Amino acid sequence: MKILAFKNYLAFIKNSIGSTAYRNILVNMNGQEFDIAMDGKRSCAYFVSSALRSFGLCADIHATVTGAEKDLLNNGWEEVPEPVLGAVLIWERKKQGEMESLHMGFYMGNQTAISNDWEKNSPMEHHYTYDHTRRIIKVLWHARLSADWVI
Repeated sequence: MKILAFKNYLAFIKNSIGSTAYRNILVNMNGQEFDIAMDGKRSCAYFVSSALRSFGLCADIHATVTGAEKDLLNNGWEEVPEPVLGAVLIWERKKQGEMESLHMGFYMGNQTAISNDWEKNSPMEHHYTYDHTRRIIKVLWHARLSADWVI
């Protein structure tokens, strides 16, 4: 029997749609507990890095796009010119609600992506450029995604 790692990776991402598992990142700061993910409003890096960590494609789970991107680049991910099925996308900094931030998710083919939706507080599928309203600034790819590998 052979585990189809890439197909399982894509299925894991697709099956995350609507999940509430990535809503909270609780921290203790100066004796007070905070949810820095704001009940899922700021969970994109947590979602992406958790999925990648599950498949051994990054070293740690992250709360920020900047931290996740640094981890990916230090662990074999490379920037490529165009979105490829399963690639990680990083979108430009944009205001969402009262905060402005970068955003990240996965390219799923056919001009679709899955990323955390700050209004629905969970991963959702959407057009990969948000119907041409948000520019992709980086596309990251790992060579292990090109072939089956052992999970």
